[in-house]
Amino acid sequence: MFYVYKVSDLVKVPASLFGNPLEDAVAMALREKYAGKVINEEIGIVLQVFDVQASEEGKIPIGQGVTYHEATFSLLTYRPLEREIVEGEVVAVEEYGIHIRIGPIEGVAHQSQLMDDYVDFDPRGGKYIGRNTKKTIERGDLVRARIITASVHEGDSSDVKVSLTLRQPGLGNLQWLEIQRQQAQAKGEQH
Repeated sequence: MFYVYKVSDLVKVPASLFGNPLEDAVAMALREKYAGKVINEEIGIVLQVFDVQASEEGKIPIGQGVTYHEATFSLLTYRPLEREIVEGEVVAVEEYGIHIRIGPIEGVAHQSQLMDDYVDFDPRGGKYIGRNTKKTIERGDLVRARIITASVHEGDSSDVKVSLTLRQPGLGNLQWLEIQRQQAQAKGEQH
């Protein structure tokens, strides 16, 4: 789920940014501090810093070559929520399952969570094939999944872990879902 937060902070502006307009320098310092990081588990991953407003009066500590300015700004964040339905692209197919890009992060769906069918891994083709249905999942497919678990901890966004399932009604490869919708529509028109 995406969120926008209004935040205040005391921002350290290094001397290397002194040649820029104050709000630009503060915005660059804030992006360096926050973008791509998890501030805490509740806020999630910071994707963007915007609407920066900085106090023109700052503090200059002796001998540090920096200034500190009070600033208010907005953060666009993403926090994966358990049971949330997400859509994404399959970016990797491995022997144990698939990696799905969901917004700014990747989630993993174990092979047992790919479809309501036993699946076989085709390493040459780089895909999974349903034994009975012959449905496939491969790199580049667009899928709808449900988040089973999400582990979000302070630090780098690469530390965020998300487990997904595609095994529930309305989930799976978007091509399959469209075919199911068309078949249901055609069946409804026949009655």
